[in-house]
Amino acid sequence: MPQLFAVHLVQAFSSATCAGNPAAVVVFNEFPPTELLQQLAAATEQPVTVMLCPAQVGYHIRWFSSSTEINLCGHGTLAAAAVLFNELKNTRQSNELAFSSPFGTITVAKQQQHFCLTLNAFALQAQALDSLTTAITQGAIAAASGRDLILEFATVAEVAAYQPDFAAICVLSWHAVILTAAATQGGYVFRYFAPKIGINEDPATGSAHCSLMPYWTSRLGHGPIGARQLSATGGEFVLQLLPQSTGDLVQIAAMARYSGVSHLLLP
Repeated sequence: MPQLFAVHLVQAFSSATCAGNPAAVVVFNEFPPTELLQQLAAATEQPVTVMLCPAQVGYHIRWFSSSTEINLCGHGTLAAAAVLFNELKNTRQSNELAFSSPFGTITVAKQQQHFCLTLNAFALQAQALDSLTTAITQGAIAAASGRDLILEFATVAEVAAYQPDFAAICVLSWHAVILTAAATQGGYVFRYFAPKIGINEDPATGSAHCSLMPYWTSRLGHGPIGARQLSATGGEFVLQLLPQSTGDLVQIAAMARYSGVSHLLLP
């Protein structure tokens, strides 16, 4: 029997209509089989579709690209919070939502027009540039790795001019390749490539800062730090690293714009 789903659309990490990163959000009473969730994610035609259902505290959250389930998605989580706070009039908690995921518990607090997303930071280690092909490095001056591969460049212009070789990126063991450089007016810029999960270049990426904030903190401090994503639509972030005895946290303050709801019928 055909099923009808309410699909909420949000632009995350921007207040503008055509900036930031789009996501679809679908709320269930309980999750259907994964196969149906993946079919729904493909049908929304959004970079990421967020699936939610109530948990004992807050909500369970899962993220899907059009082709696979994703282990962490910051912009999708921000989009989910925007829907719950602004459109579904969440009353389960006052000004903070908790999302339970395989990655761990993620919180999003509402602070006037902004949302404050808190994620676990990733551990990093130095990566030798000569262990990577020039198709990947393209003049990078330093590298580090954890979940993602970080390539640092000397200038913002070099990050903007980088020509990704998606075939070469796909054979790497890391989740994504992140380019970065110090910004001339403080903070940093970056680009994010994740072709293995069906996202060649992500427009605005929250989870990238789980790698980038630990990387930049020794030079830029714990924050607040401004960051700008050099994608076609762009994204803007205010970031802070919060040291914890159990592992550092990355706090991301950003905006999200609700675009409306549509109804999708699946056979």
